[in-house]
Amino acid sequence: MARKKRHYLSACWGRQSFRGVFPSFHRVVILIGLPFNLEVILKKFLLLFAFSLLWITSPSLAQSPSFFTVTQKDGKIWFVSPAGKQFLSMGVDGIGDQSYRAPNDLYYNPVKNQYGGNKQAWVKNVFARLKKWKFNSIGCWADEDLFGKKFPYTVMLYVGRGNPWDRVLDSVFTQSFETTVMENAKKAAKFRDDPDLIGYFLDNEMPWWGEYGWRDAGQKTLLEKYAADSMDDPNKEALKKFFEDRYNKDVDGFNKVWGTKLNTFEDFAGPVTLVAKTRKQKADANAWAGAVADRYFAVTTKALREVDPNHLILGVRFAGENPWEVVEACGKYCDVVSVNTYAKSGNADQALLDNFYSKTKKPILISEYSYSSLENQSGDPNTHGADVTVPSQKDRVEHLDRFARQLLNLPYIVGLHWYEWADESPKGRFDGEDQNYGLVDTQDKEYTLITQEHTKLNLAANGLHEKASATLPQEFKAPAEATYRKADAGVTVASVKNYLRIDQTAHVDTWGDNASAGRAVANTTSGVIELNFESGTGWGCGASVPSNIGPFTSGWVMDLRGYNFFDFKAFVPKGLNFMVYMSESGAVAPGMEKYDGVNGADGESYSFPPYTGTGKWESYRVDLSDLERRTSWGNQHGNQILDMQALSDVQFYVPGNQGSGKMLVKDLEFRVK
Repeated sequence: MARKKRHYLSACWGRQSFRGVFPSFHRVVILIGLPFNLEVILKKFLLLFAFSLLWITSPSLAQSPSFFTVTQKDGKIWFVSPAGKQFLSMGVDGIGDQSYRAPNDLYYNPVKNQYGGNKQAWVKNVFARLKKWKFNSIGCWADEDLFGKKFPYTVMLYVGRGNPWDRVLDSVFTQSFETTVMENAKKAAKFRDDPDLIGYFLDNEMPWWGEYGWRDAGQKTLLEKYAADSMDDPNKEALKKFFEDRYNKDVDGFNKVWGTKLNTFEDFAGPVTLVAKTRKQKADANAWAGAVADRYFAVTTKALREVDPNHLILGVRFAGENPWEVVEACGKYCDVVSVNTYAKSGNADQALLDNFYSKTKKPILISEYSYSSLENQSGDPNTHGADVTVPSQKDRVEHLDRFARQLLNLPYIVGLHWYEWADESPKGRFDGEDQNYGLVDTQDKEYTLITQEHTKLNLAANGLHEKASATLPQEFKAPAEATYRKADAGVTVASVKNYLRIDQTAHVDTWGDNASAGRAVANTTSGVIELNFESGTGWGCGASVPSNIGPFTSGWVMDLRGYNFFDFKAFVPKGLNFMVYMSESGAVAPGMEKYDGVNGADGESYSFPPYTGTGKWESYRVDLSDLERRTSWGNQHGNQILDMQALSDVQFYVPGNQGSGKMLVKDLEFRVK
């Protein structure tokens, strides 16, 4: 037995790492006299145990780090940090200089202007400020020198963008789209193993409505774009299959809805004109946007997860309301749904956010929110951008406090990212936006009132969310369909009501996107409304026309209940797209705390389907039943009824990027039938 013991002892001494971990185990074996077979078993056990411990303790063999996840506890949803703690992402967007997006020299550029070229000094100060103000995350569009500093952050990938950049959704069914996505997804490889990365944004405010990320009248839908394509390619094949399935291969049913004369759905191999005007047509357009979204999210999330399976996918930063079919597709493929939301009133749109959660059953990250003030240190005029301008910095603090607390009371919210770190140039960035959104001004000087308020909110955020009184919504509540106020039962009106006497008493108020060269000038001395326009490169221009005939209920406001159509004659340049709007009494900018309409009006404004000029005099008819509430003007929380008992004005709108010209309008009248 002695020889066998010496053999076992030499084996132990020969494994220095084993001896280092268990320095006295060989002594135990010497003191215990064991039969050979038991001694062999014990030796194997101890070797296996030692190797397991070495695996755990060795830096090179340690387990992979954990990453951010999401969880639900007691009816509230949270991020979970790599340390296993509940985490609300309280972050700031746009931490970095703005040289890449400002066509002038008044932008925020602190490394050059305040730090003498010492970028690391600026980075150090950024983190000192973030920690002082109790932020715990870096939001979208941050300088990459802020990454990898043991501080949670997010990354924007623009994973589907190719050339041309702004046509990201126009060709998602092709192999070239997949190739672009796979190439862009490779950018995530360098972040794959970083536990401080919360997750990726796929894109920002994408044009799900057709041309913009936000709902606005006059834009071409994705359906119109795909249908007009002349190429017989996978995009058109997908569109053909979409309509075959949606109409059960009934081409006559399709023709009835769209007013077309297709022989078969194979006609979609060539260009087809589909302009969504009626509610059924708009429903088709939204459903197609959903089909595009399903393909987009399927391709992008698959490619990204192949490169980085560790991190969360945070959605596409929706610009408020989007087609619900698109939102649903996002929830199907993404881990978190991100929403940019602004409210001038300071009140969160809970109904909208509830519907985002109901459609997706995924956590909601508020990826942008903000307030600006006319009173600011950068000289920002706040003429372009989300209109959340308030008079003073104190008002800014009050709106922030109310808005953030309302959001933190929603159980599905997992974070708030303030837009943004620094003020924009007072001369505007690349798109003219010139807002005092910053925590600091363009000279890197702090707005003390707003940072103090953020500090209080950030410290209180977890507690406010834990005590949230709202419950997780279970059912999607579809917004009411818009309609118009009709005459009371038994009340009759004249079959025709003249709306405007075109002479020197007619008042035409023109407006336009002046910063983008959009403007209009009106003249009524010739017996017609002569509207000379420069549509500009922005949202365009137009004219508001109140009646001058009466009778009036108050000011220029008329009671036009009982009428169902608005007719007019117009000479409009050939190919020019234009629209008709109608506004109730009290209609002003969205997001106001109060709308002071008269005669029961609640300040809404409505749009109607677009028209295209022919280059000659034409008769045009507006069917009041085809109305849709505008999102760019008027009360967004009204009764969804065009209050005809308090009609304020009729407006003619020319969208931007259509050059200059002249349109003539006459014979404006409302009709019963």
